[in-house]
Amino acid sequence: MRRARAMTLLEVVVATAALAAVGTLVAALWAQTRDWTLENAGHHRRLRVERALTLLDDQWRARARSAPIDRARGRGAAVALAPETLEFVSTTPIFYRESPLVRVTVRLEMPRVQTVGQARTGRIVYTESPDVGGPASGTSRSVALFEDVEEARFERWLDERDAARADGPAEPGWREVRGRVIERAADDGPGDDAPAEPSAPAGDDAPALRAGRLVARVNGDTIVWQFLAAPSR
Repeated sequence: MRRARAMTLLEVVVATAALAAVGTLVAALWAQTRDWTLENAGHHRRLRVERALTLLDDQWRARARSAPIDRARGRGAAVALAPETLEFVSTTPIFYRESPLVRVTVRLEMPRVQTVGQARTGRIVYTESPDVGGPASGTSRSVALFEDVEEARFERWLDERDAARADGPAEPGWREVRGRVIERAADDGPGDDAPAEPSAPAGDDAPALRAGRLVARVNGDTIVWQFLAAPSR
């Protein structure tokens, strides 16, 4: 009966070295693959942000200054900015290509209450409706421009005259939107019911919008989108 031959010390050393080399190679490949995955994910996030900001820019540049949001009333705001929404009428539909005018709403959907053990994140949603002749109760389509939003707010620009009438500080600067501010439709004259006090919080007596911006923090990055209502001088 032949006895099984045992491995020599040299064979054990060679086998151990070979296994160590293979393990090191596999670990390096996994690390490189992980880096590529993270880099690719970061690249896609940046592209998504750029596409979303480009969409907002295009829609804002194509807004109809003479078309009030509530066309059924025949006069009113061409742009309305509230603490959580921006509304205007655009001539460049994204979803409803057959409609010459669409009502655009950019909404901040942030949770009111934070769940214990979970991060407080929300969304920024773009909504488009072909129904600009009345309340937005008709057909509409939405898409989330940004997910995993940690912070988001709308701000408006206050100059010395606006600040004085809004009981704000005297110096110009950006202020978070507390009430409703509007840009009147271009063909909407002052009329007899023009606002005597622009600090009124609602309706056509809301203060005038000169410029605004959206400030958000998404996946640790700060995003700023600025839009001008009044013509720059």
